[in-house]
Amino acid sequence: MQIKDAEITLKIQRDVIKENNYLLNTPEEFTRTLQEQVQFIHDVLHSDTDTMIVSEYNGEVVGFLLFKASRLKKMSHTGTFGVMLHEDYRNIGIGRKLVEYLIEWAESNPKIDKVSLAVLSSND
Repeated sequence: MQIKDAEITLKIQRDVIKENNYLLNTPEEFTRTLQEQVQFIHDVLHSDTDTMIVSEYNGEVVGFLLFKASRLKKMSHTGTFGVMLHEDYRNIGIGRKLVEYLIEWAESNPKIDKVSLAVLSSND
């Protein structure tokens, strides 16, 4: 993930939210601006317990995985993640590769002991 990925990751996030199948928030509730996305990515890049992994297909960013550690002191060794992929690039193994990369990252991070995923039952 790099700051230059802010615009495309924000577009992917907006598009996935518009599908209204996989997330709890609605398009009206997701009001993040490009400037806020840049700051968000900056904060993740400078965190030693959070990560954001971009997936590229033929040189084009098609999705990403975001892992955020708990901000609670007693839970700071844990975190949750989510994956957002452009609909044209789902069910071809990209999400699996992102999760595999996350697990490798977490295993090498001495501050992270537990990785969790929360999904809606409607998300196949």
